[in-house]
Amino acid sequence: MPAEYVGSVLKPIADALGKESELGATDSMLDALHDMLVLERTHKAGALTAPAMSALLQLLKHELQKDEKRLKEAAAAKAEEGEDADADDEDDEEAQELLNTLSYIVTELLRQHGAAALEPIESQLLPHVQAWMGGGDVHRLSLGIEIFGAAIEYGGAAAGKKYVAAVLPLLTQHLALEPDEPKLRRAAAYGLGVVSEFGGKLLSRKAEKEAVGLLGAALSSSAARYSASRLRFTYDLGEFYL
Repeated sequence: MPAEYVGSVLKPIADALGKESELGATDSMLDALHDMLVLERTHKAGALTAPAMSALLQLLKHELQKDEKRLKEAAAAKAEEGEDADADDEDDEEAQELLNTLSYIVTELLRQHGAAALEPIESQLLPHVQAWMGGGDVHRLSLGIEIFGAAIEYGGAAAGKKYVAAVLPLLTQHLALEPDEPKLRRAAAYGLGVVSEFGGKLLSRKAEKEAVGLLGAALSSSAARYSASRLRFTYDLGEFYL
């Protein structure tokens, strides 16, 4: 029964997402899917069957393709109108929230299904995420680091061998950034923690010493301190500020 329910929900949501142009509405639908996945983990309903997983990944892939199209259109408009063209801050913020939710879903799939989820995620989603790793968009780069970190954390030894050496230079580079990129530094710190825990011999003594130094510097930095009114807590469903 739960599996039938998931199948019945995914199809109409996928159809609605294909027709939806509003980023906020799209994010809300993806958020509902994420909630469903969290309930799947906490209640062990066994509802996410292989066909349901495949359908969900296709849906996420489509959203990543739509994001790439939006970026290309924005870049073309900027090139045509010049550097002084006004950016649509609201659309950009909504796009970031949508990608946040998408990354939570990918992480949840990896957390629940580990290496079994990694292979289809690698083939369908990671090529799109990998493009963020070499770009200049801080938000997408941060999410890319977190997704690859989740792949290392939950994807098993094979994932560690495949990704640790590739992401380690990026993590050490961005952990040492200036304080004006706290999201990127936080993602890099998480990634470095994952590599330290699951990287094994892939983390050399030299790299280990460098990582300890960078983490110590990050913790002692004034950028690591928040006032009592701005403490941040990260949960499965996102980030909340008090």
